[in-house]
Amino acid sequence: MNLKHSKFLTETPDFSRVTNLERLVLKGCISLYKVHPSLGDLNKLNFLSLKNCKMLKSLPSCICDLKCLEIFILSGCSKFEELPENFGKLEMLKEFCADGTAIRVLPSSFSLLRNLEILSFEGCKGPPPSTSWWLPRRSSNFSSFVLSPLSSLSSLKTLSLSACNISDGATLDSLGFLSSLEDLDLSENNFVTLPSNINRLPRLKMLGLENCKRLQALPELPTSIRSIMARNCTSLETISNQSFGSLLMTVRLKEHIYCPINRDGLLVPALSAVIFGSRIPDWIRYQSSGSEVKAELPPNWFDSNFLGLALCVVTVPRPVSLADFFGLFWRSCTLFYSTSSHASSSFDVYTYPNHLKGKVESDHLWLVYVPLPHFINWQKSLTSRLHSE
Repeated sequence: MNLKHSKFLTETPDFSRVTNLERLVLKGCISLYKVHPSLGDLNKLNFLSLKNCKMLKSLPSCICDLKCLEIFILSGCSKFEELPENFGKLEMLKEFCADGTAIRVLPSSFSLLRNLEILSFEGCKGPPPSTSWWLPRRSSNFSSFVLSPLSSLSSLKTLSLSACNISDGATLDSLGFLSSLEDLDLSENNFVTLPSNINRLPRLKMLGLENCKRLQALPELPTSIRSIMARNCTSLETISNQSFGSLLMTVRLKEHIYCPINRDGLLVPALSAVIFGSRIPDWIRYQSSGSEVKAELPPNWFDSNFLGLALCVVTVPRPVSLADFFGLFWRSCTLFYSTSSHASSSFDVYTYPNHLKGKVESDHLWLVYVPLPHFINWQKSLTSRLHSE
């Protein structure tokens, strides 16, 4: 049943006679403020979207009787503050998106969602403070997102808590127990440090920290990490370069010798980071102040210890162009190499799509590890030349 953009719909209809319904779309019903209790009778419903129902403040507890519900979208319901206490009864739920809602505290039963794989609370800044003199002003502590029920979500792979006004690093400790987590976005928050137990996440690949302007240091990260996005983290200490170097040395590089090629024929880096700063780490052996660096490879340089290349590029601020708004603001490097037979060739390395997208407020470093491509006969290579754009 698709009722999206029914802008004059204020209450949902009685669903008691359509119990075989599997999909219900109420997206953009901007006047909807009440959901009929018969929604709980839809025993076969697996998809429910209430996206951008801006007048909706709550849901009846019977919604938690939807035993087959797998995808629930509540994003854009800006007045929605509180989930039903028995929300954890949605045992088949795999994806829950509540971006831009006023939710700050999760019910304790939330920890029972053992099949949940995707969870997003992006932009959940809480309800607006009261401006009326006869209403008590909300406590500032109320605006801090409560994460404790998340620690038991053993199947969770993707978690977005960006722009949630998280200010105390200690509240993030529960994230260290999410053993299946692969993608974690903590961008645009106010914490100073990350919890040390983040290195216990054995499957974490992507870490988003963009615009965390109070973040001062990166802790030890799990060796599974492949991408770190820390654009505009202006308080990040220079020690972050050393942290990346240590990570580069300890990451399980041998598992990524045969790096996949994407559909455009471009090499996908095994480890990539964008961090605040302009000083190239000392352990980058060949350096240049221009857009090109050339390395004359010494004799017998190629042996079993050679696994790949570590590259570093300083990127400077530039005006935001029209292309940036379409996500095309990528940085790229072209690696040219020649062999003993004087044959020359090249391949390209690009940043991930989200790296450096949009406005860059100051100098940043793009650090990337490129695994040894299996299609190149490196043993016969004599020189290499890197050109960045």
